[in-house]
Amino acid sequence: MTEFMPAVASDMPRLMTIVAEAQAYLKRSGVDQWQDGYPESGKLLSDIESGRLYKAVCDGESVGFCVLFFGDAEPTYENIYDGAWRSEESYCTIHRMAVSARFRGTGAARFMFSQAEKLCRERALSYIRVDTHQDNIAMQTLLMSMGYEKCGIIFIESGAKRIAFDKLL
Repeated sequence: MTEFMPAVASDMPRLMTIVAEAQAYLKRSGVDQWQDGYPESGKLLSDIESGRLYKAVCDGESVGFCVLFFGDAEPTYENIYDGAWRSEESYCTIHRMAVSARFRGTGAARFMFSQAEKLCRERALSYIRVDTHQDNIAMQTLLMSMGYEKCGIIFIESGAKRIAFDKLL
C-alpha cells in the first residue's frame, strides 16, 4: 500500500465492489456480518461527504477502506458488558473496514489500522475503539496482533452482539 486518503464520491463504484467482495468473503467464512445489505451505498456516501471514509490505494487502485470518527463518542459504546473500556478519554472509532478480494492477505488492513493510528496522533488522540463480530476471527486476530485488547461486549443499533477492543497509543 502506498497511500491512505479521504475517498471522494467518484470512488463509490469501486467501494461498493469492495463491499460485495467483503460480504462474499464473510459469508464463505461463516461470519453472519454484513449479510443484510450493510453497509449500503447511502451510508458510505454519507461517510464520504462527512470526510470520514478513507481509502487505501496501491498503484492507483483503491484496495480497501475504513471509516474514522475522530473524537466523536460512539453511542453503542456507552454500555459495555463483561468487561470495561481501559480509558474514558476522547477516542477515535474505526468502523466499516473492508479489503478487496485481490488484496486480502497482503497487509492492507494492517496498513489501514497503522494509518488510522497515525492520523489519530496528528489530531492529539491517543485512544482507539473498534468492534467486530464474534465470529470474525480474522479481524480479532489482526486487532490483537496490533496491540488492541478485548474489553468486553457491546450491542450495535440492530441489537447484534459485537466484541469490543481498544488500544492506547
